[in-house]
Amino acid sequence: MTASITFGRAEFEELVGKYFIPSQVRLIMMAYRFSKYGHRGQERDGGGRYFDHPRAVSLTLLRQGVFDHELIIVALLHDVMEDSFILTWEDLEYIFDKRVCSLVKLLTKEAGLPKDQYFPRLLSSNQPEAWLVKLADRLHNLSTLESCTREKQVKQIKETREKYFPLCQRLGAEPAYTEMAEWFRQQIDQICQKYE
Repeated sequence: MTASITFGRAEFEELVGKYFIPSQVRLIMMAYRFSKYGHRGQERDGGGRYFDHPRAVSLTLLRQGVFDHELIIVALLHDVMEDSFILTWEDLEYIFDKRVCSLVKLLTKEAGLPKDQYFPRLLSSNQPEAWLVKLADRLHNLSTLESCTREKQVKQIKETREKYFPLCQRLGAEPAYTEMAEWFRQQIDQICQKYE
């Protein structure tokens, strides 16, 4: 489920205003601006602006009934720390609190962390909220695969089958997320089948 290109800041703020109290909306919109500014000038494979991705991830969570404002913030900021220098980890914790900082850290491929250790670290964290954001992230990435090379499509589908389906299982074992995990599994599987 991707966001329409015409879905701008005002529409986003109006949407979150339906589900969160004003102080939470203010924090979410602060994260929105940090994300938009931090990804300024960055493009995705298809040529669209990068910021549309974290916004779409946050919208996917909202549309699935995730009304935890900190998880919406994490979705908006999940790539900011590795893709820009707009915030330090200390800034992130100071502005958005320890939980947001720790979840963003789990989702970030930090410098010096070998690529093959990223996923095991995420799984061993036992943080289902981080897994939820990661699945929304992968779903949006898969939904834009048509703009990628065939080589990248094959690689992404293989990685999804090997790593993200087990992640759906892990998330599904959490009573609070069983239905959502199954929804993600079905959506991801449908896209994978298109490219196999």
